[in-house]
Amino acid sequence: MAHVRAAMLGEKEFFIRKAIGWVLREASKRDPEWVAAWTARHLREISGVTFREAVRRLPVETADQLRARRESVPAGRASGSRPQEIRG
Repeated sequence: MAHVRAAMLGEKEFFIRKAIGWVLREASKRDPEWVAAWTARHLREISGVTFREAVRRLPVETADQLRARRESVPAGRASGSRPQEIRG
């Protein structure tokens, strides 16, 4: 799983963010501990969609712990903020 690179985490393209999350989600089926550790190390950099996909198949307790940690990450994440073009 070392091929998952953090270099693309700042990418602004939605489908690239989603694809990174899909890779992590699929990897979690085989190695949930690795995915949880990788996700925890990159909480500041990963987008919301990447994070949601990454934790989707993790054990509930692990996913809940990561969600709680993510909520405590200071605002202003590089790629985790909501897109500006979506306004209500």
